[in-house]
Amino acid sequence: MISAVAKRIPTQAGDVLILQTSQSFTIYALGVVTTDGQQDFGVPASPTHVTDRGAAIRDGEDISHPRPPDILTPHRQRRLV
Repeated sequence: MISAVAKRIPTQAGDVLILQTSQSFTIYALGVVTTDGQQDFGVPASPTHVTDRGAAIRDGEDISHPRPPDILTPHRQRRLV
């Protein structure tokens, strides 16, 4: 959990929040905001952790704009035997 935020970010439930550590190494935590004004991920949350900024942004976009699932039609299915 991040204990201090330099600048409060206006958040609303459903937003995707990406937080960055300021240690000697960088880790990004990202997850969905559950309450308005949320600034961190508390105990019930299980954010995703990545070490690359680009991956954090891509994962955040995937969370906020999920792709429809692939539908396998009979001619696309393969027999796994």
